[in-house]
Order: sequence, then C-alpha cells, then structure tokens
Amino acid sequence: MKKIITIISAVIASLSLAGCSSSSTNKSNNQSKTSTVKPKPKYYFDGEKASIRDLDITITKVRFFKGLTPKDKKQIAFEYIVKNKSKKKLDITTSWLAVFNAYQDNKNTDGKLEVGSTPLNYAGKILNNQNKSIKKGGKLEGAIAYNLDSNKIPVTLKATKGVDGPKIGQKTFKLGKFTSQSNKLGVN
Repeated sequence: MKKIITIISAVIASLSLAGCSSSSTNKSNNQSKTSTVKPKPKYYFDGEKASIRDLDITITKVRFFKGLTPKDKKQIAFEYIVKNKSKKKLDITTSWLAVFNAYQDNKNTDGKLEVGSTPLNYAGKILNNQNKSIKKGGKLEGAIAYNLDSNKIPVTLKATKGVDGPKIGQKTFKLGKFTSQSNKLGVN
C-alpha cells in the first residue's frame, strides 16, 4: 500500500512539475511572439504613404488620362497630400520628386518615366498649390502625371529617402481605364 501511495505521489509531483514547465514554456512562447512584431521603420513607403524625416506623402488617388491629341502619350496621374514635418520650406512638386520615381519595365532601358504636363482636370485649386510653401505641420494637396511609354505595362512607383537616397519601398499599379482630359474638376 505504501508503494502505491509513493507511486501516486510521484506521479502527482511529476504532473505538477510538468505543468509548471509547460506554463513557463507558454510564457516564453508568448514573449517571443510579441517580440517578433516589428515596429514601423522610421523611413518607409507602404504603397499608400511615404514617410521620411522632413515630410509625409499620402497618395489619395490614381487616375489614367488620354493625351490632348491622338499623338500625345497617355498618362498616369497621382493625387496626393504632402505634410511638412520640418521647419524647411517645402512645396508639393519638389517634395514628390524628392521621394518618388515612376517606371515601366522595358528591355532596353531602366524604364524611368518622364514627368508630363499636369492634366487639365487639375486646373484650379490643386494646380494653384504647386507654387505655395507648406508651413511646418501644414498639409497641401497636389497632383503629378507621368507620360506612359506603354499603354499596357504596369507602372512601378519607387520611393527613396530623398533624391538618390536608399530605396524605402515600391508599389506597382496596373493601368486602368483612360479618360479624356477636361478643364472642369471631376468631369471625365
């Protein structure tokens, strides 16, 4: 009888020790799970928002335009908001160009697209914003268009940490429906 009680006691003690080690293993697993979550990097482009030391740029809309004449290249246009996080004088166009370049893959060159004339659809408020300085903490809307080399190949927007800085992200945009330019906002 003593042997049975001793065996039962040993089994109970073993189970309780196993329970302790199991709970400490769970704690260490939970800790390792939480420690693998990486904070957002200081400089990044997540496909919608680019953030560098002096500014944030948030892409609000992407549109596709036909040229004004049949000979004109079609365009991809990005509508965006720039937020100035510094005391420097910033404007929307220079801010965009300091961070972004657009590319279309081709076999002969790097495929970098040229900035085109701003579509007529942006006449008015957005076009007038191009020459205005953005105050620290201020935000301003802008738009920029790139002339397409192909009407079928997707456009890859690459972001860098300033002009010629290290790459901080990229996003590829499939081409959508091309609309005619209009001198009235919102009219296609």
